[in-house]
Amino acid sequence: MDAVGWDLKFRSLCGNLIPQDLIRYCIYSNGLNDPAHQNDHIYQVCVLGADICNHLELGDDDRAMVLAGCLMHDLGCRYDRKTHHLISYGLAYSFMDNYANGHFSPEEQLKIAHSCLQHRASFKGAFYSTISEIVALADRGMPDFDAYATRAVQFRLGEVSDPDVMVEGVLQHMLEKFTPVEGYAWKTYPLMGKRLFAQEWEEFTNLLLDPNKAAERVKALHIQLTPSE
Repeated sequence: MDAVGWDLKFRSLCGNLIPQDLIRYCIYSNGLNDPAHQNDHIYQVCVLGADICNHLELGDDDRAMVLAGCLMHDLGCRYDRKTHHLISYGLAYSFMDNYANGHFSPEEQLKIAHSCLQHRASFKGAFYSTISEIVALADRGMPDFDAYATRAVQFRLGEVSDPDVMVEGVLQHMLEKFTPVEGYAWKTYPLMGKRLFAQEWEEFTNLLLDPNKAAERVKALHIQLTPSE
């Protein structure tokens, strides 16, 4: 989808809660990220963030902060994946100053910037605000094996060509990340999400811990995502 198409989708979702200039420049910048963190991912995060706001019956001010955090949480990926949360924290202030001047109060800007800083699965501290918790939950998503595995495959496509190595690497990554109790993403997955998505977590875990079924699913996704020659 081109920038115009994304602009229409994001504006339809965000309405008047987010300035149009901020949406446009986020679309441009996020479009330069690695394939797993471009506008399709950002849009999915925004949709889930909005759904969580609806479930919690939050007002427009909180919804605007959540959507802004969802839009900007991966801005730093175009520069450095490992430290992108730190870069996104700084870029969020820059983008709000340049493309949303006066739209958010200083305290709202602080909450939005912290949601970018604290969204990663490796974050272990206490969330600065409910906004951070919602953005982190929206980024990690409902437990969805295909969605998580797709992003893991996409991230490795340019580096790994052997199908068996790809499957092994993706499954190892997902087990380290999502194994109940021990997985680093499981440990830091927002409690709000464990309550909201309890059934989805059970189904996801059953598939993840079945080596044969999990491997077959990743193989199928790898074939689907590999560009044809």
